[in-house]
Amino acid sequence: MGKENEDDLKNKTIDFSVDFEEFKEKQDKKGCFEGLLVNYNHKNLAHGYYKFIKGSMKANEGKTMLLLYNHRGNNIPVGTCRGVETDEGFRIEAYLQLTTDENGNVINKEAYALYDLMKNQGAKFELSAGGIIEEGESKEVAENGRTRYFYEIKKFNAYEGSITPKGAVAGSKITKVFNDEGEDKMTLQEQQTFIAALIGAMQKEIFSAGKDEEIKALPGKISALEEQFSAIKETLAEEVKEAFNEQFNEINNVIKGLKADFKPTEAQVSFADEFMAAYNAIIEDGGKLKQITPETVLKFATPATTTGEGTKAAVKAHQLLGIFKRLQEVNPVVADLNIISITDNSLDLDREEISLPEVAWVGEEDTREETEGVKLKDVNIAMHQIYALPKISNKLMASNYVGYVAFLMDRVEYAWALKIANTMFNGTGTKQPKGILNDTDIKKIDWNVSTLDDEGKIAALVTLFGNTRDEISSKAKWYMRRETWTALTLLKDKDGRLQLIDLKNGGERKLLSRPVVIIDSAASGLKTMKEAGEDEPFLVFGDFKGGMLGVTNPKMNLSIKDQLTGKGWTAYYMEKGLGFGVVLPENFQIVKNKTS
Repeated sequence: MGKENEDDLKNKTIDFSVDFEEFKEKQDKKGCFEGLLVNYNHKNLAHGYYKFIKGSMKANEGKTMLLLYNHRGNNIPVGTCRGVETDEGFRIEAYLQLTTDENGNVINKEAYALYDLMKNQGAKFELSAGGIIEEGESKEVAENGRTRYFYEIKKFNAYEGSITPKGAVAGSKITKVFNDEGEDKMTLQEQQTFIAALIGAMQKEIFSAGKDEEIKALPGKISALEEQFSAIKETLAEEVKEAFNEQFNEINNVIKGLKADFKPTEAQVSFADEFMAAYNAIIEDGGKLKQITPETVLKFATPATTTGEGTKAAVKAHQLLGIFKRLQEVNPVVADLNIISITDNSLDLDREEISLPEVAWVGEEDTREETEGVKLKDVNIAMHQIYALPKISNKLMASNYVGYVAFLMDRVEYAWALKIANTMFNGTGTKQPKGILNDTDIKKIDWNVSTLDDEGKIAALVTLFGNTRDEISSKAKWYMRRETWTALTLLKDKDGRLQLIDLKNGGERKLLSRPVVIIDSAASGLKTMKEAGEDEPFLVFGDFKGGMLGVTNPKMNLSIKDQLTGKGWTAYYMEKGLGFGVVLPENFQIVKNKTS
């Protein structure tokens, strides 16, 4: 960077940022925290040009400055801060405005949102100083055979401190304050980590909510999460905003039954009736195990009057037994699993059933080549049992069972579907189905991620796709973690042109004309391309619909595991038979990292 005019630098308004590693609330001072607003000991130059020297912030000691969010000078401040000069830098004590009005309502919602993010959800932020350079001079230094210029700040008049977004890399602490190319900003990976922390905290809220008041509070917390995101979304990349919206909508869908404006569909009412009738039948029988089949008639303890059909005395559990169809509506991986109903405990398929059939012209006399088929051992798909154990609030069940059952079962279905999807990839085969990542008959493709440049990765993707038979590739999908998809969209050719970024058309992710399914769960066994270690998988190209088969039976076991009437809770046990397995291993290809 060339030498700037010193007169232009004086009285220049500018912002400088520094990380504070952890939010540590001062004892007995709610919303009060400490941090370095200006660090004198950073090795790199602020904005690639400025350097604070010891004493440059001295004049700001004892001054009460406004505490803003992201330097938003047009918004109401989120608090105040005061600082003191130290050998390390200018250390401030900041106070978020957490006061409430006479009715207990929070006055400054943005301040409280920041407080919740830092204290309860572990979000990482920067501290940033805004002000005017009053004294300083340009300097130069010879370094590695070249002359570098910088501006030494001798006196800085700070008028505000800001809390600004900063993502935290899992397992590490961000210690770099500035870089040579400008003020350090949140990277794409850090943004993704930041949003993942928000979503993860909300998922934890939903699945750990137990008490009536905790459950009733969920819609408000969802709204607060949306407000927190709205406050920072303009600083985020488009793909990060889109990722948040996708995952937020999933969560929002789970709690829809709790909202005041919830209007159930006829199907939701019928499902709630079935659930309530089964629940009452088990309660009346002392909580004993009850097996529900398509022929089971479930009587209501008191007639249901929730539908347009008038008073119901009894129902059959058609929707309850068809719960796996509901799961396929909430998870894109489970949606790709063909599930058939059987009455036995397993399904045996011999090689001839799976192979292509023999075909020939009638009267053909020449020696016929055998039609290409699958050369495999026979396949056995065993039935396993998967269960859920939701805790039911007796009070909420009695007061609003349609809305509450919608919430309860959406929560069960969300968790059940995630478990099944993860097992489709990473199942061990021991007391659970075997997933594709553990199937030794599936082809593995090795990439050395550390040595493949962008062109190499593009060539490897094209080769994988091109070497797949058309009847498979025309139906297959790509399965990968969100970070891997982002990395692939940024691949460039030798001329620096993006190669895959234009493949996300009409809201649908596509890679080489085939759909991309994002896998957000680490429990799937799929790693991100960046984190994949030796022999660890990070990409699957496959056709689950044709290559894997699921089986279930037309019954469900229900019982009461524990009725904590003194606490107003009932532990409700739901068990359903499900099995699945790979029937055509050539329908899948797994890409693994191979460094040796």
